[in-house]
Amino acid sequence: MPTSEAAGAAQVPTSEAAGVANDAAATPLDAVATAFKAAEPGNARADCREHAPTSRVEVLCVCTGNVARSPAAERLLGKALGPFGVRVTSAGTGAPQGAPIAPQMDERLLACGIDARDHQARWLTEAEVQRADLVLGMAREHRSRAVELVPSALRRSFTLLGFAAIARAVPATELAQAAASDHPADRLRALIQLAPRYRPLSGSDEIDDPVDCDVATYARVFAEIESAVAAIAAVVTATADDPVPSQNS
Repeated sequence: MPTSEAAGAAQVPTSEAAGVANDAAATPLDAVATAFKAAEPGNARADCREHAPTSRVEVLCVCTGNVARSPAAERLLGKALGPFGVRVTSAGTGAPQGAPIAPQMDERLLACGIDARDHQARWLTEAEVQRADLVLGMAREHRSRAVELVPSALRRSFTLLGFAAIARAVPATELAQAAASDHPADRLRALIQLAPRYRPLSGSDEIDDPVDCDVATYARVFAEIESAVAAIAAVVTATADDPVPSQNS
């Protein structure tokens, strides 16, 4: 399993984090449900954005086998952000080509209303990394492999937990000013552009590989992925009047 290394939870001066609202009472599942609700047709966020996105955003989730962590992140992010012009895919650095998603992960996705039974594991390729606007590795080795394939992807490659920490840390006013519009796809693109200056400095930002582990490990890993997706989705789908979860939520 991955070990903790010297780059994890974001360390941001308190003055910079002052614009982030504290919503510690909300659970990851609450935040994911809110983001999913925002994407439903008829919702004000889905239908009444002032502008259409400038362009579609491509997100690539990466793990080792592409049968547990990265497909879970792909499907959760896809459900939350897909309706807003964000395309999410996944691949593995050592994937058993064509393998289905792990049953233990599929069950948890089904509990969230997501059917991943059509998933087929795929190898990570240079073309996929080149095409991605954002690469999210489940562990540092996955981010590093993406950068090895495409060195220019360095500034847009992060671990999932690291990018979630960054999403929580970027002040709402700074993100709003950087975004081309209030549309979630434009806000995500702006977050990607701002992210390198908030790249985590210390702590652990890796998600363990649950394959061949017990049910409790799968549950913990899924909860970590779900929490990270919730943080990213909450920030990206927020409007000027919405509170944004703090790092404690």
